[in-house]
Amino acid sequence: MRGVGQFKSKTGFYLFSRFRNLMLISCIQAEASVPAAFESLHWQSERFHSQRDLPGYGLTSIAISFANLQAAARSSSIDTDSTIASELLSIDTQLAVWAAELPLDCMYITVEVSTSSPEIYGRSYHNYRNCWRAHLWNQYRCVRILVNSALRFRLDKLKMSVPSCSSLFSAYQMQISRSRAILAELAVDICASAPFQLRFADDDAPPAAAGLLMIWPLHVAASDTGAPRELKLWVAGRMEAIGHELGIGQAFLMAKTLRASLESIDTPLAITVHDE
Repeated sequence: MRGVGQFKSKTGFYLFSRFRNLMLISCIQAEASVPAAFESLHWQSERFHSQRDLPGYGLTSIAISFANLQAAARSSSIDTDSTIASELLSIDTQLAVWAAELPLDCMYITVEVSTSSPEIYGRSYHNYRNCWRAHLWNQYRCVRILVNSALRFRLDKLKMSVPSCSSLFSAYQMQISRSRAILAELAVDICASAPFQLRFADDDAPPAAAGLLMIWPLHVAASDTGAPRELKLWVAGRMEAIGHELGIGQAFLMAKTLRASLESIDTPLAITVHDE
């Protein structure tokens, strides 16, 4: 990995940004801390970001905090569920603030449709300014889904440790309900972004690139155990469409895994949060 000098060229900065995203996904999936050298480069890259790119930088900073928290929890560096839950709540608040403060050119509109279509989940989809804005939103949704899945896991454990008649039990249950609502809303939002990315997007990204950008968000949307069956089936269908139409083999594999999980309640596809 090259040093700060790579940020001086547009190509170097772009390659670092793509590598950064892949690295973060890997760290979050493995519940591993972000390598120190990579994290240092991220902080040093701030002054090279254009105004347009700053939201992505801010989101990545929050995602790094989440990855490192998960790694610390797994290694028992943080050994109490209440401390972990408190940190996760703080990260979720940061994500909510990040979304609320996005500039107007990052916003999207929701389009209602009168007839059903296999390309659209439900009766609405999103229109974005371009493919990369849609991807930015989906990165946010993925991180926040994972944060709230981890939070719900910790709160479920905490709830079991207190009397059901206590105020703490009620507080935990209230936050669990809030996290479930967030998970449901964001999963639907990811599905609503798919028609734009896969069919209606402009020419700012090749179709195969748009397909690749959707695989991870669709997987995350369908991975929560509370996601409705119809959403999971729709995601499996979109994955298969990505595989057939864009030739992306990974999409076929993920669709197969998702469908297999729906065939047996003994093998659910779930976001795994380790407790070690």
